[in-house]
Amino acid sequence: MSRKKKRSTSSSPRKKQSRKSEAKQVTASDAASARKLNWLLGCVFILVLGLVIRFAFRRFESQEIAQFQTSVAAAETAGDWEKMELAARKWAEEHPLSYEPWAAAARASLGLGQPDMAAEYLTRMPADSPLEGYHELGMLQAETLGMPFAAEETLLRTLETYPTDLETHFRLLFLYSMTCQADKLRGEVERAIDLGCDAKGTYAYLFSRYWLTYTNGYDTNMRWLQLQPESPILRAAAVTHLEANPDLNQLALASGITESTTEYYEASIAKQREELPSNLQLLARELDILCEAGDIQAVGERLSAAPTESKSDGRFWRFFGWYHAASGDNEKADEAYKQSLALEPLDWRTHLEYSQFLRQSGSKTDPAKHQAIGELGRKIATGMRTSPRVDMLKPPSLYNDLANFFEQAGETKHAKRLRKLL
Repeated sequence: MSRKKKRSTSSSPRKKQSRKSEAKQVTASDAASARKLNWLLGCVFILVLGLVIRFAFRRFESQEIAQFQTSVAAAETAGDWEKMELAARKWAEEHPLSYEPWAAAARASLGLGQPDMAAEYLTRMPADSPLEGYHELGMLQAETLGMPFAAEETLLRTLETYPTDLETHFRLLFLYSMTCQADKLRGEVERAIDLGCDAKGTYAYLFSRYWLTYTNGYDTNMRWLQLQPESPILRAAAVTHLEANPDLNQLALASGITESTTEYYEASIAKQREELPSNLQLLARELDILCEAGDIQAVGERLSAAPTESKSDGRFWRFFGWYHAASGDNEKADEAYKQSLALEPLDWRTHLEYSQFLRQSGSKTDPAKHQAIGELGRKIATGMRTSPRVDMLKPPSLYNDLANFFEQAGETKHAKRLRKLL
């Protein structure tokens, strides 16, 4: 009788090793999961802690700002400008990238009668400050402090943040017109047009950029010269505006010139020309005087010694046209007048002179077109000189005349844009 073998209940060594390996894997997996969970919990904790700290800081900051605002407002209400300035300065030290404390410090300085400090505070305001801050700073610099070039920098800085602000564009145009910077004025006109920030006055400035003078232009530039006495721009502008000064007779008498105001003006131009021989604005004024006097030799001498940059200025080609015509060289005169109009088609004086030259020289070119443009330009110029402001021409129909002038002179883009504004 055979005996059955008993089944062994013990595991083989291989199976025991397998179970141990599986156990180790489970333990390692649990440990990895635990580490991952701890890492996630740590991240969440740090995030929450950061949010709590940030919230607490924001709350503290808000409370601090509220305290500064309260202190400043109380001092301002009481008219205690020194206390207000001190509080505003502390506020600005803690929050230098905020506009409000700098504006408050500026107001306090104005209350103390210190516009220079007010401007200093406003120059520190951040780039994203409200537009009113930029306007206030520009006005302080140009009108109160007599610092036109600092005002120009502020206006240009304003346009970096607010490129479509119409008022800033217009202030720049006025500044360039008052300081007789014709090239900068034209550049600003083109920029304003490209940005859609042009107005009726924009085109009036463009039309008059070479010859417009103001009754207060001499006094304004002389006041600005007090802080910048060596500025060639301001010196040239002051004497240029002299011809429109209502007190020209008194100025002439005070200088010892009793013959006429014209003599005094011409002597003033000549004096500045000696001191600033390369200034194109003064040279153009002197050539106007010499052409009017019929001094052919002097005109030729001035033109032969003119700076190189005069070649890109249409006015000087008009003077060349006059010189060659007066010298009997009609061919060169015709070329010069054409070059003048190519560079500056809006110069109504060139149109008038050219039409007169064509008529006197017996040219086959019909002078009627240039005469009509020149006469229309002269009509507009006369109206502008008697109007209160460039953007308030009297009568208003002068703007329609201006649009017609642009079109007849070949500046059709400007003519269309101006008509849309009308």
